[in-house]
Amino acid sequence: MTKMKLFALSAVIVLISSTILSACQTALSTEQIQNTMNAAVNQTMTAMPTATKVPTATATPTPSATPTPQPVQYGPTNFPDNVDPLTGLIVADPSILNRRPVMVKVSNFPPWGRPHAGLLMQILSFHIPRVC
Repeated sequence: MTKMKLFALSAVIVLISSTILSACQTALSTEQIQNTMNAAVNQTMTAMPTATKVPTATATPTPSATPTPQPVQYGPTNFPDNVDPLTGLIVADPSILNRRPVMVKVSNFPPWGRPHAGLLMQILSFHIPRVC
């Protein structure tokens, strides 16, 4: 049997069994229904309202002026003596910054980071294509 036939057969069995079980129940009389309705109405009518708390005034602190930090903009020529221009990190020994870099990797990701500036000024360049 296919899954659809099994599903249809189980649905029919559930429908038949629920019909048989619901037929076995006794119906409520009109008086029982009326008593249930009256009890629900009485509970609603006698419900006591709850007291609402009155809000209390609280002191609002006065705002103080916070100085806005000024971003530090380093460019190609204005790096401090102890900042590596390739990484932007502070170095412990500024004398190592006088050495030429041996290798630099320039990523093409993310796409909005392109075009790269200064790549035509290198002595030797290798392009390694991405292999997937």
